[in-house]
Amino acid sequence: SLVVFDDMHRQRLTEWGATVFHDLIDELYDDGSRVIFTTNATRDEFLDALDESTVSRIDQMCAPVVVCGPNRRYRDET
Repeated sequence: SLVVFDDMHRQRLTEWGATVFHDLIDELYDDGSRVIFTTNATRDEFLDALDESTVSRIDQMCAPVVVCGPNRRYRDET
């Protein structure tokens, strides 16, 4: 299966939400699911919001791909 988490780290998780997210990541890891995360956050920003074990699992599941360029949301409309 493929799971996509889009725009991660946009809102801070509650303690309950972080626990549920950790359990979900563990389950996806154990199942060998393919996972894609999109975010503008750095790894350190993830560590501020999630515990080390969750971020470590994400590190094991994913390879970072940095995409650079202009923000396409602000196209020149003239």
